[in-house]
Amino acid sequence: MNDNRWKMKGNSLFMILIAFAVLLIIYLMLLSSGFFQVTGDKEKKEVSENMTLEELNETLTAELKRMKVRSMVNRWEIDEDQKNVTLYEIYMNDNQIAELQGKTIGGWTIVVEPDTEYLAEKEQAWAVFMEMEKDPALQISTFDMSSKEVYFWVYNLTPENEALDGTIILNRTVHIVKSPAPSPKDEY
Repeated sequence: MNDNRWKMKGNSLFMILIAFAVLLIIYLMLLSSGFFQVTGDKEKKEVSENMTLEELNETLTAELKRMKVRSMVNRWEIDEDQKNVTLYEIYMNDNQIAELQGKTIGGWTIVVEPDTEYLAEKEQAWAVFMEMEKDPALQISTFDMSSKEVYFWVYNLTPENEALDGTIILNRTVHIVKSPAPSPKDEY
C-alpha cells in the first residue's frame, strides 16, 4: 500500500512539474514577443515626436535601405526649426520619390529633391573624362566613375596613363586598369 501512495505522489509531482514547465515555456514565449512591455502609447508617441538627430539618422538610413534606395540619396540636410529632412536624390524613379515625399518619420517630414549640384558636377566630370578618352597617349578603352573614383581601362600601359594612377581629377581618385581587350589598331 505504501508503494501505491508513493506512485500516486510521484505521478502527481510529475504532473505538477510538467504543468510548471509548460507554463514557463508559455511565459518565456510571451516575454520574448514583447507581450509584457510596460511602455504605453503616450510614451511611444513622446519618444517618436522627440526623436534625436542620431535616432532620426538611424531610422532614416534603415528606411532607405528597406526601400533599396540608400545609394540613390547622395546627401541630406536637416531643418530643425521646420522639422524637415531634405533628401538630395540621384537616380530615383518617380515611384520611389512618391513613397518618400511628405512621409513623416519620428515627427520629421521628408522632402525629396534632385541633387542638381552633384548631377551638374557629374556631367562636367563625364565631359572631361570623355575628352581624355580621345587622347591616344592615354590608351583609354573605357572608363567608369562614381562620386569618389574613376576607373580607366587602358589598352596598353603607357608613361602617360601610369602617371595618372592615384591622382585626383575633379574630386575622384584615378585608377588605371589594364584592359583585357586588344587595342583597336591591334585588331585586323
